[in-house]
Amino acid sequence: MRNLQYLLVIAVLTAAALVTSATDAQDRVVGVAYGNNEMQALNEAYYEAFRSQLESVAGDEASGQIGDRFRRNFERDANAFQRRYFGSDTAERCLPEGTRYVCEIEGRFDAAALRNDLADTLGGTAYTFIASAAEASDARASFVVDRLTGEFAAYNHRVLFGEASRNAIREETANFSLAIYETTFSSFEYDRYLGRSNGSLTVRFRLLDLQSGETLAVEPVVVTATAAGTNISANDAVLVEQLAERGAAEIAAAVNAEVATYSDRADAIAAASALDQLGLATFTIRVVGVNRRDQNDRQFLRFLRDTLSATQGLSGVETDFDASTDSETVITFNGPNDMSPDDMIDRLYAAFDYLEGFYADYFGQGEYEIGY
Repeated sequence: MRNLQYLLVIAVLTAAALVTSATDAQDRVVGVAYGNNEMQALNEAYYEAFRSQLESVAGDEASGQIGDRFRRNFERDANAFQRRYFGSDTAERCLPEGTRYVCEIEGRFDAAALRNDLADTLGGTAYTFIASAAEASDARASFVVDRLTGEFAAYNHRVLFGEASRNAIREETANFSLAIYETTFSSFEYDRYLGRSNGSLTVRFRLLDLQSGETLAVEPVVVTATAAGTNISANDAVLVEQLAERGAAEIAAAVNAEVATYSDRADAIAAASALDQLGLATFTIRVVGVNRRDQNDRQFLRFLRDTLSATQGLSGVETDFDASTDSETVITFNGPNDMSPDDMIDRLYAAFDYLEGFYADYFGQGEYEIGY
């Protein structure tokens, strides 16, 4: 009975949240989450609403390193996080559900704040894209290009066409090539029974790193939209605008995800190359079951770092905060690229032989794992 009551309440609350104008709905979000107590459930509901918005502008990276960075900001100060992205009129509703709580929040979301913060998270780099668009017989295709230019500008990126792009290539100031080779609007259909028009847009693009020539993404973007009203011509105009905006947002999200991933990888490759010239390489030790926020675990990690720093031939010992989680901590260090894994494992066992259940193993590619 309690489950049925909960489902009915949430259904009513969600339905009420969706009864907004078309414009207002674009700025409002809903988040629902469980927690062991009311505060935890409420905080998770806020983050679930945020995560859905992050996914719309960062694509798969919402569950990757970018998502991890925002999650850490949230965990450091949930109240400040909420004030940053959610309006003061955000409604909060919580219900007990057995031994747990379920909470829902519904309110206005500050998309501009997220875009600004995402630009900083991407490194604050103003990437330059050399753009090209295949000629299309459909004049509406230009709307997509116009919206895309504005969408990229929100992240401090530049999109160049024509002579400006040729100059950037000559001066080697461009970073990526973005080729849009298909922009196709579907036939807009009017449903006289529902009094609305429906349509879709397909955009195919290719993202290329100019320095390496590596293709980073080749994928189609398909978006749909609905426009209510009995004036078919007016509906069609609204559909073109909505589809162009949504298509541009989807492309920007995909590009943001690829650029973030590729930039991190490119930096790692450059650093590895520089170390290799010195006969060195970067190694990692994944410490399983250790939380760097726990005081006792901090002592263990400090002893591990001191042990590595005192070992001849090793340097640059530090915690990789991006790769670490609440259940494991990653330590990186530099050492000879021909270092014997057996020797390192023996050193670790010798240093931690006082710990019952301690183990150390090597998984290749410079990655060790320890735990106890």
